[in-house]
Amino acid sequence: MAKQKRVTSTQAVTKNQNSYLGRRALAFIVDYIVTNRLSLFVTGIVYGMLNKGDIQVLKGFENIPAGQIIILLISVLVVHGFYFVFLPAKITGGSTMMQKVMQVKVVRQDATPATFKDFLLRYYVGSLVCEGIFYDAFAVILNGVFFGIFQAGSISRIIYAISAITAIASLIFALLDKGQYRFFHDRIAKTYMKDEFVSNGKVF
Repeated sequence: MAKQKRVTSTQAVTKNQNSYLGRRALAFIVDYIVTNRLSLFVTGIVYGMLNKGDIQVLKGFENIPAGQIIILLISVLVVHGFYFVFLPAKITGGSTMMQKVMQVKVVRQDATPATFKDFLLRYYVGSLVCEGIFYDAFAVILNGVFFGIFQAGSISRIIYAISAITAIASLIFALLDKGQYRFFHDRIAKTYMKDEFVSNGKVF
């Protein structure tokens, strides 16, 4: 009887962890799509303002003056900063919009609420620098700087390769970190993604 209870308990933990990973993955995918669309919308509007109302969705930085490219890249950073830093730090209590729906949130290692500084470090240093290939903003910035301003595609490809290696390593480390599943961005910011859904005794 005791053995049966132990097996049942283990199965419940595994099911909860699988649910948690699935909800985190779904939140990431939707957040990626949302920020990608927001970036396109904002850069289109900003481009139109810089070019006398000629609003278009940008697909590259060819033939755009360097000064405008810098302004467009800043607008992308602001959009992503609002969504991944300001929104969870100041409005939604530690979650992006989709993380809120999936009932997971970012907290510090001691389980206290993550601060605005934590989110800044987590996203701009941990996510964009260490795991950039996973994020739309990284590609936009890289293309804008090296293809649009310096016309140095070869350097861009080297950075992509390095980012791919660090991003995959981060994913592997996260999967091996049973219980908290911390990526490099969490380790750098000393945070982790808390599962609010499981803490209520429910399974997605």
